[in-house]
Amino acid sequence: MTARFRSGSIQDMYKKLAGPLLVGLIAVPVFGFALIVVPLSLSAMVTCRDTDKGCTLEQLTQLNNDADALGLAKEDRIAILQEMIQKLTALLAGLQSSSSGTTSSCLDLTQNLYIGKTDTTTNGEVSKLQNFLLDSGYGDRDGDSGFLLQKATGYYGAQTASAVVKWQKAHGMDFVTAKSGVGPMTRAKMKCGSVSMPEILRIAWRIETANASVTDENDYRKYEQAIFLDVVRADSSIRGYNVGKAYGCAASNDLPSMPGKKVLGFVNCYFALTGTSFIAYEANGKFTVERGDESAKDGGVKKTVVLEI
Repeated sequence: MTARFRSGSIQDMYKKLAGPLLVGLIAVPVFGFALIVVPLSLSAMVTCRDTDKGCTLEQLTQLNNDADALGLAKEDRIAILQEMIQKLTALLAGLQSSSSGTTSSCLDLTQNLYIGKTDTTTNGEVSKLQNFLLDSGYGDRDGDSGFLLQKATGYYGAQTASAVVKWQKAHGMDFVTAKSGVGPMTRAKMKCGSVSMPEILRIAWRIETANASVTDENDYRKYEQAIFLDVVRADSSIRGYNVGKAYGCAASNDLPSMPGKKVLGFVNCYFALTGTSFIAYEANGKFTVERGDESAKDGGVKKTVVLEI
């Protein structure tokens, strides 16, 4: 006579298995009528989910494969798959870190660095920057990956500038050039963690002629304008930023509405049937200036972040 039992009861039965483990197979008595031969791996895997240590990736994989035989509920299978994803993600992150050779992901610089700076004038910070770039994967110690920076020299030259630009653009600073150097924004990003900045009290736009030497009325460059932004903070500091060039620009007090963002300033530009705008706003602890360029072809607007603090 063979015992009959409900689907799903196997799992409960396995969880109660706490006797000595045998190698290979164990025989489980069912209601005193028969013996069911159960693979040791299955009983151990069900039990491992109830311990503080939890299951290994291999155990979770096998448990998922035998879920039907164990009568696991849909919710349990989802939980097992989620555990597998978490372990695989952690494993992948470890492999990527070891393969990249990264030894440091943060750097605290006290000075602005740019072309011409040396260790002598910066208390060794040029070499610190160069080693940071190399260790972060933006240089090449072996000289075979295509990056220009191959070793720390203590001199901020064209090679270092190129590596810095690669790092900056990989971290969302698309508006930089080799001459931008490592300023307050880049230093804050390299430092990692939260960087406390004084509250911004107000901003002021400055719209100036971009090409003062051009006097020919028929030369369109005569009308090009440079857009500057002065940011006034609570500590009374004022810092100016060049956010781009456009035509037919004027600051406006009619600020556009941006859900979830505090708009602080707006410049509207219109020239030759196309429009350009600059919007300054605060959101998620950051101050951002966003440029919008309207397409003369379809009226679509391409948005680009030109400043982020």
